[in-house]
Amino acid sequence: MIRASFTSKGKLLDSLSAYLASLQENVNQTQKQVVDEVAPDALDELRYKPDGSPWSEDNPIPWTSVVQGKAFHASGGFGGGIPHVRTNALPDGWIVTNDGNGKTTVANNVPGALYVYGSLAKTNPGAHQQYFLAVAGWPTAYPTVKYWMDYVADETFKSIKDQFGDFASVTTTSRAYTRL
Repeated sequence: MIRASFTSKGKLLDSLSAYLASLQENVNQTQKQVVDEVAPDALDELRYKPDGSPWSEDNPIPWTSVVQGKAFHASGGFGGGIPHVRTNALPDGWIVTNDGNGKTTVANNVPGALYVYGSLAKTNPGAHQQYFLAVAGWPTAYPTVKYWMDYVADETFKSIKDQFGDFASVTTTSRAYTRL
C-alpha cells in the first residue's frame, strides 16, 4: 500500500488576531460616539410639549372611559386643579445614555410617562397613551425612539464596516420595558 496525506491548518497572524480582537471595543466606542452626537437632537424631539390645554368648560375632555370622566368630576373638575399645573417634569424626564459597553438606553422614568407618550415596545407601539392626550397634541414617543435607535445602529454598522470590511458583522437587539 502506498498512501500520501495532506493536512492544512489555518492560523491567524498575531497582528490580525489582535486587530480582530479589538472589534467589540471598536463597536462600543463607535456606538458611544454616535450616541453622543445624536442625543441632543433625539432629546429635542422627545421633549416636545404642546402649548396649553385645549380643554375647558366649553370644550370637554374626550374621556377614554366612563371611569376617567367620573374620576375627573369627583376631583372637582376644572375647578379642582385639573388640568394639573405643568412642571415640565414629563418632557424633561427623557434621558439618552450609553454605558460604553454597547448598550444605549432611551428612557423616561417619570410616573405617568407611559400614559402620556405610550409604550416603546415594537409589538404594541404607543399603547397606553391616553386618547385625550393624543388629541391634545402629545406625540407617541415610539416613532422618535425607533428612528434614533435605527440611526445609531446604521451609523455604527457603517463605521465598523469601514474599519473591518467583511471581517466583521454587527448585530443589534432591542428591548422595551413597560411598567404599569
